[in-house]
Amino acid sequence: MKKALSLLLAFLLVLSSATAFAESDKTNTYVGEAQGFGGMVTAYVTVSAEGDITDLVVVGPNETIGKGSVAIEEMPPRIIEADSIDVDGTSGATFTSDAIRAAVTNALANKVEGSIPVMEENISYHAGTYTASAFAHNFPLSVEVTFSENRIESVTITEDRSDVAMGRAVGATVPAEIVEQQSLNVDAVSGATESSNAVIDAVAACVEQAANEDAVVALKSKARILPEAENLEYTADVAVVGGGGSGLTAAYSLSEQGYSVVVLEAADIFGGMSNVCGGGSLSFGSALQNEAGVYENSEEASTLQAAEYQILLNAADGQANAGLLHAYVDALDEYVDWAMDAGIEYSSSNKTAVRLMNRGCRFDTIIEKMTANGAVLLSGTRGTDLLTDEQGNISGVLGTNSTGGTTTVHAKAVLLATGGFLANNEMVKKYLSYDSTYWENWSGSTRYQGDGIQMAWAAGASVGEFGVQPHDVQVPEAIHKLGISTHSPESYTGAAYYPSLWVNQAGYRFINEDVHSSAEMHGAVTMYQKLYYTIMDQAMVTKLEAEGSPVGGWMFQKDTPLAGLNEQIEKVIEAGYCFRADSLDELAGMIGADPEIFTETVTRYNELVNAGEDTDFGKISIYLDSTIENGPYYAFLNVPRILAAYGGLDIDKNMSVLDGTGRVIPGLFAAGLDAGSFMGNVYSVTTVTAGFAICSGYMAGNSIGAWLNGQI
Repeated sequence: MKKALSLLLAFLLVLSSATAFAESDKTNTYVGEAQGFGGMVTAYVTVSAEGDITDLVVVGPNETIGKGSVAIEEMPPRIIEADSIDVDGTSGATFTSDAIRAAVTNALANKVEGSIPVMEENISYHAGTYTASAFAHNFPLSVEVTFSENRIESVTITEDRSDVAMGRAVGATVPAEIVEQQSLNVDAVSGATESSNAVIDAVAACVEQAANEDAVVALKSKARILPEAENLEYTADVAVVGGGGSGLTAAYSLSEQGYSVVVLEAADIFGGMSNVCGGGSLSFGSALQNEAGVYENSEEASTLQAAEYQILLNAADGQANAGLLHAYVDALDEYVDWAMDAGIEYSSSNKTAVRLMNRGCRFDTIIEKMTANGAVLLSGTRGTDLLTDEQGNISGVLGTNSTGGTTTVHAKAVLLATGGFLANNEMVKKYLSYDSTYWENWSGSTRYQGDGIQMAWAAGASVGEFGVQPHDVQVPEAIHKLGISTHSPESYTGAAYYPSLWVNQAGYRFINEDVHSSAEMHGAVTMYQKLYYTIMDQAMVTKLEAEGSPVGGWMFQKDTPLAGLNEQIEKVIEAGYCFRADSLDELAGMIGADPEIFTETVTRYNELVNAGEDTDFGKISIYLDSTIENGPYYAFLNVPRILAAYGGLDIDKNMSVLDGTGRVIPGLFAAGLDAGSFMGNVYSVTTVTAGFAICSGYMAGNSIGAWLNGQI
């Protein structure tokens, strides 16, 4: 036992004394999980017969080295000593600290018994080549693994339908790390966590085939080979914090102007959400649109562009910064042509918009060009603090790198483009006027912690307006683990989003359900409800599985059967995110609604369906296609899907950050989601995502160049 414990100390990084557990049959070990910064955090909690926490092992193989890994080392002894999760977290690792608390809470609440994984010294394999698959980002990922009698000899990804950048980064690192370290406890690629974990899970399935389940546990528990901390230092004209669409665009512009640039990106992949999103962008009169012949005459584009300022200002309920909004609208007739010349490809959509092409590799060309210009791009490097000189002027940025060391960039100007703060629960709860308990982070990324905003505040920036971008709704992300895509059309999601009867937690109908076809309206309305349920009976489920929908929608296609729907529903019911009952009263109890209110709601809905006209909410008649009369009855849980939380800084028309008196902080700029709440709490597909990211990066590049040249 002592030998096993000593191995576990080395391999799991954290273990308090478990002697009592080993010697007494009056203790139990419970297992709980919670989402950490880089992946799942698992807690093995040992409690005495009296209910005291006597031992705690925490495993978080994908947490950041030097931050999350420190929390995994430090917090268990505190929790054991206090016999409570109410202990201090680890500075700089808030997300992981919260995950540890949540995992312990889940273990104690659910009492799922387990045992602390023990490392085997030697693993023997049945030599040969094995194959397996795991669910990655929307699609299965397959691997082929070759074993000798005592080694993993090779790992090959044979199928991966992830976005190009994700697949490229994962394929280049994760298989090689597994082979080199003979371990399943290897780093996930930040920015491609789901795909990385899918490779690890698929290889684990091969290990189980070639050896046994204990071998899987052993390899997942094996100590990581940690790099030696390295402190790096650079000097440049401009430091860009954030290598997403806005940061890369600005960095490219500055490098083309002849300025030296260093880009710090927290992820292992550049491009951020701008690299993988749908990519609609406002544009008027670009060469692309003119060549497509979308305008009736030469003046039409200018007329539409002139009207856009008022449209956007009205959409933002007057919250937009007028100067910034004017500058943005003024750039909408030129930035697409500039971006196309740079190598960012678009296609023409209509008179007011274009759309980004090459999803997953949109910025490859400008990265290649700026690198040739001498720009330095640092992945796995997170900016943490702004540097100032003796006079208090901005003089660069300090960050941490993937080795656990520091990266210092001395610069004349700093651009903040870190992607907002949606993944920072504390900031979301404090600064947004909504209950975010049930929100799903559409990006899925834990990187968006408000780093740029907080760095600017610490340097004297004012606290500006905040905004949130709702998209539509989403089934809970946990369903993704069942092999059911939550991000693309799928039989289960098609049923969950279907515009049958939607009710809130109280059991009332609250919306015209055909807003499902308008993503921004759908999300804006449903986010006020926190969550809602799609209600239907077995006849409707059977019809959708056999025939599909008479009209196309967000997650389903017209007249396309939702194949395998009943089978997927069974999985989700077992997971606790879909409910089935033989009576309406019973279903109401399952979702926490008042049975009388819920039954009255269903009865009224049936009356409208039978009448063929929705006089209550105005839903189009084609969706009044089925009553809800015969059990079993179903309730599909849906939650708001949020694209971003943004703002928090006051920005002028030159993208300069302002202090509390409204004065410019010399040398400090912001772009993208860090650049103030110029749209308010509104989601418009063609303005505030990739469109504003790239356009604001273009604007920031011009402004910073002008500032360095003494022109502003």
